Amino acid sequence: MTHLRIRIVSLCWAWALALACGCADEPMSLEADPVPEGLDLNASHAMERIEVLAADGSPVASFQPPVPRAKVHFPVPLDPGERYRVVGHSRHGTAHTMVAVVREQEQLAVAVEAPLGQVVRRVKDGQVLEYPIVEGNPAQGLLLLTASSPLEGTVYLGHGGEGADTAVPLVWTASGDRRVVPLPLPDSGEQFVRIAAGQELLRITLRARTTTLAEAQQALKITDIAFPAASDGLPDVGREASRITLPSRLWDQVLRKTGLGARARAVELPWAYLGVELQNSGDRAISVLLASRVVDGSGQDAPAFRPNLRKYDSDTGVVTVLLRVPPGQRARGALPLFVDPGELGHGALEFERILEVTPLGSNEPLLVRRQDLVVDQGNPLATFGFLAVVLAALVGLGLVTLRGPGWLGSQATSTLMTVALFGNLIFVLAAASHLVGMGFGAFLGPFSSLVTGLLDEAFRFALLATLITLLPAPGIVTLTLVVSALMRGIALGAFTPGDLLVLCSSVVWLEASLWLVGITRGTRWRDEGRVLRWARLSVGFGLASVANALSGLAAAAILYRLYFATWYVLLIAGVPGFLYVLLACWMATGFAASLREVEA
Repeated sequence: MTHLRIRIVSLCWAWALALACGCADEPMSLEADPVPEGLDLNASHAMERIEVLAADGSPVASFQPPVPRAKVHFPVPLDPGERYRVVGHSRHGTAHTMVAVVREQEQLAVAVEAPLGQVVRRVKDGQVLEYPIVEGNPAQGLLLLTASSPLEGTVYLGHGGEGADTAVPLVWTASGDRRVVPLPLPDSGEQFVRIAAGQELLRITLRARTTTLAEAQQALKITDIAFPAASDGLPDVGREASRITLPSRLWDQVLRKTGLGARARAVELPWAYLGVELQNSGDRAISVLLASRVVDGSGQDAPAFRPNLRKYDSDTGVVTVLLRVPPGQRARGALPLFVDPGELGHGALEFERILEVTPLGSNEPLLVRRQDLVVDQGNPLATFGFLAVVLAALVGLGLVTLRGPGWLGSQATSTLMTVALFGNLIFVLAAASHLVGMGFGAFLGPFSSLVTGLLDEAFRFALLATLITLLPAPGIVTLTLVVSALMRGIALGAFTPGDLLVLCSSVVWLEASLWLVGITRGTRWRDEGRVLRWARLSVGFGLASVANALSGLAAAAILYRLYFATWYVLLIAGVPGFLYVLLACWMATGFAASLREVEA
């Protein structure tokens, strides 16, 4: 028996050791390829820092990429024929080295960017390089020449064999010096390039791979256009599509004078982004220029949408960004949209947004999309809702001020202790929901309330429904909410006008709804069946919850310019605002019944 135990323990240790070895990180490998501009490094792990040491161990240079990368280009001057040691440091703190022998470098390194903005390709003597181009649309390219030592030479450009049409003299003054020669790219035929530098004579042929406009549009497609979108180009689903909603000028002036709400949005900041997704079905990466502008009914650029930043063209209102689409993949870009309300008229306005997709090096856009853009200034429903919130808050403030002392004085100490207990429980749940909401908000965005509502709305109304079943009297819910609000203010160290607005309006919705369904007008309903009690509680708390949710969204629109889509408003009012309340009331009926049995 003892031997069996020893063998089992030994076998377990062997398994653990094998598992540990299998889970261990693989040793880091590093390759270094010397190029005229320095070193091209390729490692098996992302490198945080790279060092180059001479053969005797003396430091030559060090480099830290902006972000850890496995493939790094290290621009460092290296002497031909010397040996260097390259050290790469990974995020795990380990360093792996290898000896890189720098070969005798070629006198002149030649690379071609054709068309302009596409992938730079290294070329050799006698190489034939094809470049994609749209028929009838000549483009531009670049010839990149990097010397390993001071050098003089001439570049000959032509279209007819050895005969050269254009000669471009060049001088390289130091090692690693680069010269750039513009390269006209015809839409058909071949372009011959001869480079005479020192003792080298290189011949390169550029051949047009012509495609028709229809074929190019088939290879590069617009798969999605989202507006409004976030800064990463993904749709902002919480707002109305193809619509800009701005606060009315009346509310804007009121908020400026009273100092309430959020500060006015600076016209230098984007109101939103235009998200564009492109799909490249070709076998080569394509770099494109995304350009967007907004025009009015006459086709002229709308002054209200001209950017006020140097990096964008503020004279014409055209906003551009570059986007590279890998072969066989999709890529998404984001174009900022700026709005200056001072340049707009009054009421609802209609414009047209134009999107152009142009391959770099091309003079004509490949894809053009036009979409209507509607600008609303002010929302009547939001205005009505906010006025209702303010009126309800004033009524609630008067109710708490005038009736609060009487409610406190008429209740027994045990009742007040129960109210304080439930108020503190609601505060704890609200604080936990806030912490959880910050985490879920990063992943779910505007849908995070669907998750946090289970912790906040459902449990909060379950506690309130339980309390009002035990103590069905006017003022009980009000006193509980006041205790919860006081605890929140003390914990956070701040009492804001917004908190008072929410508290007082909630008091009115709850007290009115509970009184209308008869919950606070008597106690006989507590002896009804569970389904009837659940229905009465659901209607009372459900109406108040929906009113509270709609009033909160209206206040957010007026005070903080958060105008949400209609479907999103209905979602928030219907799911966390009503369905979760139904669930909470069903839980409360069973829990309250058991507490009443204990009381009896």
